[in-house]
Amino acid sequence: HALAAEVPIIVAINKMDLPGASSEKVKNELAKLDLMVEDWGGDILSAEISAVTGEGVDHLLEQISLQAEIMELTANPSVPANGVVVEALLDKFRGATATLLVLEGTLNLGDSFTAGIIPGRVRSMENALGEKLKEVGPSTPVVITGLSAVPQAGDLFDVVSSDVEARKIARKRQSEVEVEEIAPKKMTLEDFFALVEGDQKKELLLILKADVDGSVEAVRGIIEGMGNEEVSVRILNAAVGAISESDILLASASNAVVIGFNVKMDNRAKKAAEKEGVDVKTYDIIYELKADIRAALEGLLEPEIVEEKIGTVEILQIIRIPRVGNIAGSLVREGAIRRGSKIEIVRAGEVIGTGIVEGLKRFKDDVKEVIAGFECGVEIGGFKDYQDEDTLIIYDVKKVVRRLEE
Repeated sequence: HALAAEVPIIVAINKMDLPGASSEKVKNELAKLDLMVEDWGGDILSAEISAVTGEGVDHLLEQISLQAEIMELTANPSVPANGVVVEALLDKFRGATATLLVLEGTLNLGDSFTAGIIPGRVRSMENALGEKLKEVGPSTPVVITGLSAVPQAGDLFDVVSSDVEARKIARKRQSEVEVEEIAPKKMTLEDFFALVEGDQKKELLLILKADVDGSVEAVRGIIEGMGNEEVSVRILNAAVGAISESDILLASASNAVVIGFNVKMDNRAKKAAEKEGVDVKTYDIIYELKADIRAALEGLLEPEIVEEKIGTVEILQIIRIPRVGNIAGSLVREGAIRRGSKIEIVRAGEVIGTGIVEGLKRFKDDVKEVIAGFECGVEIGGFKDYQDEDTLIIYDVKKVVRRLEE
């Protein structure tokens, strides 16, 4: 992404405090990716550091400052702050919390702002060490509280003049989003094929809740790519926060499954799930979540039908029994014949029909199986035009569970 955007790259080679650490090996691997460091005659800055001892960190910071000067990167600290939401979550003690990166201006305690469609007022600010701050300048990350809801990672934030202005802007943006969501979409070729296929493609409908927006996007990215031309995953709603009653009601109305990652259900949601019969799954390990979704999708796949030849039977004589019909008096030449097996009727070397072993007798007794060398009476369903000396090829039909490709 950095190369495609033509953005300068600085490489920090970490763990240089470990015995046998070799930066040359890393530089060689970088060269294979067309990233040639300055030591090797390229234009990529690099620094050998240790996060444990702090070795080389000052040199890395100097290189960052040098690169910023070369690029003439500047920011005005005297204007209202603006920047981007790096991460956001719903803290059970502090409420909606967001990590912001101030790109320009100065953010102060008490400032009114909008973050995407969410209005707020800065109630508290702290840095990565948990230290309380009163103001934050450009190019600084900060954790804030005071949002009315949880914004999305990547949303832009802007300081505005008042709470009233913040709510006004947020409402306008929300209206624009709603209009965009309900606007009719143009029919695509893929849409047309989906309509033609009708209900042949099966969908696993999910409602996803997670602890932070980054988790939502990570889980979404993993599970939306699963499936094939027969089965797929569709996420009806994905949001940050605990599983709520409204999530359960949406799942009930749409026949969906609720998936939670690092979150719990509140009491009202538990009661609603029991009442509505909604399946709720919660996880704290993403690989377990992925495995369960894969298993659910594989359960939607039509099983593969496998036919295995298990025997050959020769019809010796057609026996007519009143109120029963014709029974094929037969001899099992190879393998076995079982009740419920599939049959191919062969005459003069050609298959003339197929049927099912509906009944199987040894003398007057009903049996489930007869093996090679024994005679039996076979009641054939689905085909009646069999004759003496016809050959029956017996197949065992199995349904094999199919697997999705990795």
